[in-house]
Amino acid sequence: MTAAAPSLTFLGDLTAPAWNPPRLAGFRAWLGDSVPVVNLEGPIVPDFAAAKPRSALKFNLASMPGVLDALAPAIVTIANNHYEDFAEIVPPDRARDDVTVIGARAGAPVLRTIGGRRLALVGICFPATDPLRWRRRGRIAIEAPRRALQRLEAARRALPDAVLIAVVHWGYEFSRLPFPADRAWTRRAFDCGVDLVIGHHPHVIQPIERFGGKTVAYSLGNFYLPNGTYFGNRLDFDPVCDRGLALHFDGRAVTPFTAVPDYRNGDVAIHPADDRVTAPFAGQSDREYRDYFREQLRVRRARVPSGIPALESYFGGGEAAFFAWQDARQWARNTLLRLGLRNPYKKPA
Repeated sequence: MTAAAPSLTFLGDLTAPAWNPPRLAGFRAWLGDSVPVVNLEGPIVPDFAAAKPRSALKFNLASMPGVLDALAPAIVTIANNHYEDFAEIVPPDRARDDVTVIGARAGAPVLRTIGGRRLALVGICFPATDPLRWRRRGRIAIEAPRRALQRLEAARRALPDAVLIAVVHWGYEFSRLPFPADRAWTRRAFDCGVDLVIGHHPHVIQPIERFGGKTVAYSLGNFYLPNGTYFGNRLDFDPVCDRGLALHFDGRAVTPFTAVPDYRNGDVAIHPADDRVTAPFAGQSDREYRDYFREQLRVRRARVPSGIPALESYFGGGEAAFFAWQDARQWARNTLLRLGLRNPYKKPA
């Protein structure tokens, strides 16, 4: 991949099953010579039909070889709760030599020059997206929020003149609003020198918010992730998941577009961004936003799993207790699954 390009285009979650691959001819023409930065939701497996997940206690996602052919040259983040679903994988940067990976465990920031400015990209996954498994030493950077902030502070010290971008896997699936503690963490990240935060995991669009001259896109939603049967379990996203955001970044300004996949022809159409990118809570304090989030939980615009408190901040002693509670809740859930007393996954008809 060349070191310089006119822009980056940040995209949402990408999974390419063998039975519905992305072709992206129209999208590639729209993208031009902008370099895409996409969340690879699950690994590339060498044989999609024969791939065996590590665990039956979670929903597993993977992509076929060739998933990145229509996007490369590209930057992909692997810091997510599905990348370690399979033991036998093909690392994206080995699948193609024009693909660069961020989000690997202990990986250094990836540097690019965009619009004459030096950029540094760091990929991170928060523990809330994969309780219990996050403490294991694996391939990806699953880091508690405090540790993630320290890593970004170190990147800022090492690269004082770069535009520092954090690509973060966080929050809760299908929630149209960011988790209060994640929003508060973003403020801290901006204070320690991060310039742009890009979020994934909820599978739906969440708003874009600006703090002074800095921007956070809390969730880009899905870029290309078709419904269907993945390794014995059925995925049926609601229609609200059938669109995401594509964010052009020229090194100075972010321009949002709406990306709408068409799974009949394997392409993604681009439209002007709609009002979902406007944050109705802009200007609220952390405490005000937590109360707003609780009210939105009541009317089901926000979403967290049952028993998870709307934590205002990971700091002030809350982080360790919060993730210990999540781990305990996940252990209880897995026990019910092993005993056959619970089955949240839809089986094929």
